[in-house]
Amino acid sequence: MQYVFYVLLAYFLWRFIFSFVVPLVRTTRQVRRSFKQMNEQFGAAQQRAEAQQAAAAQKVSSPKKASNDDYIDFEEIK
Repeated sequence: MQYVFYVLLAYFLWRFIFSFVVPLVRTTRQVRRSFKQMNEQFGAAQQRAEAQQAAAAQKVSSPKKASNDDYIDFEEIK
């Protein structure tokens, strides 16, 4: 009777491991890979956007020659 119990226990453990644990591990690995790829794509897109913003800001704030008309005289108010 003891052998039957151990055989049934081994059978249920085998089914549990290969029906639940192994697919769970595979799915977890696949999801992690997917998130990693999305993060890499998002990081690359974010870097491109930052570079474009920096280039646009550099065009807008290009240095201009100062002339006498650009100076505004002001008085200090107390």
